[in-house]
Amino acid sequence: MKKWVTLILALSITLIALAQEYDFTPNTEGPSEVDILMQGDVIKINTSRKDARLAMAMSMLIPGAGNFYADSRSVTSYIWPVLEIGLWAGYIYFRSEGDKATDDYEKYADQNYNRDQQHDIEPILKDKYLHDVYDDTFWRLDDDNTQHFYEDIAKYDKYVFGWNDWYETYAMNAAGEEVTPEFLGDGEAADYHWTGNEVMNGDDTWPSDERYSKLRSEFIQMRADAEDEYDKASLVGFGIILNHMLSAADAVRLTIKHNTENLVANDIKLNYCVTQRNSQLTPFVYLTKRF
Repeated sequence: MKKWVTLILALSITLIALAQEYDFTPNTEGPSEVDILMQGDVIKINTSRKDARLAMAMSMLIPGAGNFYADSRSVTSYIWPVLEIGLWAGYIYFRSEGDKATDDYEKYADQNYNRDQQHDIEPILKDKYLHDVYDDTFWRLDDDNTQHFYEDIAKYDKYVFGWNDWYETYAMNAAGEEVTPEFLGDGEAADYHWTGNEVMNGDDTWPSDERYSKLRSEFIQMRADAEDEYDKASLVGFGIILNHMLSAADAVRLTIKHNTENLVANDIKLNYCVTQRNSQLTPFVYLTKRF
């Protein structure tokens, strides 16, 4: 959540800085007030000018704020904050679902993965086949329940030995006694590469594949489900940023519209008449405003 807030603030500062390069003031070139007065036209008076940069900054930080400042009657002044609330609710929901799914697969691994079983197999493979691959640097499974631990036991086949169903199938006999697994592979001696194990405790329907573990397959799917929830949260997070940017752009539009309308439209008019006073015609000029 912090990264989204930081990104929104960074975008706000960037857009405000870029706004300094542009003039959001509507074009006011035209006849002077003196010319207008002489023509008896509408007097152009700006009574409530708004700052487009301020409106943009307000909406970048809080969608709808700058829009309301520019024009509280605009429907978009209320759409942007409603969207913001909905998007944040969605982001929090999907993040929460991702966290719950993460807790679930971590508990699942804690219950079904045994480091001691994994470590029991490592020296057997290392000692039985003198191969440069199976040295001390080949096995790097964390001894603590870190993020890397949960990632490694799902990602790398070489850590399949620790899953209970693998160990019970390939490293135990039908009597439930621990036995040395029968390794399968290609090549010999220095060219040997481990490819699997013979089934020691199971029937013909049990695959003799070193990657095979029902528990591991379920664990991989649980991790994928958690990632899906986090991906949804990231997508909604992008929507939050987009909502801020669109709200800011709309705030600028509303501000320019407001300033333009207040510049050319008002109810103050110049009037003139001629009256007779002391047997002389005297011109009068006066202002009227319609309420």
